Amino acid sequence: DLVWVTVSAICLSKAVRDRSEADAFEQVTEPERPAALYEMTPIIRGTCMYKFFVWISCLGSTVLMLVLMWSWPASSLSTTRKLLLTVGDLWCLVSIFHVAKLVRDKADRAKRKQLKKQVAFQFLIWASMLGSSAVVIGSIAMMPLELPQKFFMICGTLCMLA
Repeated sequence: DLVWVTVSAICLSKAVRDRSEADAFEQVTEPERPAALYEMTPIIRGTCMYKFFVWISCLGSTVLMLVLMWSWPASSLSTTRKLLLTVGDLWCLVSIFHVAKLVRDKADRAKRKQLKKQVAFQFLIWASMLGSSAVVIGSIAMMPLELPQKFFMICGTLCMLA
């Protein structure tokens, strides 16, 4: 939980800083914008350490949850249920990356025009992400587990999705 809170706090601080930079950029006069944009580009892209931290936290939360879940005895959680959650978490992970790519593509003017024609594709991506999340969290909620185990697995899944 502490790792998830730390990652979320860092991501939130970057988002607030980026919004502040965007507001400052809107105040810059038209002739000064190219120079201001040149200065802001490295800040907006994020540092290598920030990107590394985000990737490690995403992959680390997934691996940590799966490794700890598979270390539980079969009497606590059957192998078939472990397999269901493993496949579900990997489905969530792939789906969330597709959503992130879709959001990034919608920010690009040229790709946004192409995406307007691909409504079914966008629906499929959102349905996959929402469906995979619902299946995993619903499965965890319905399994006969002790409350700490349920909270651990739900927090691990939500950390991966964040």
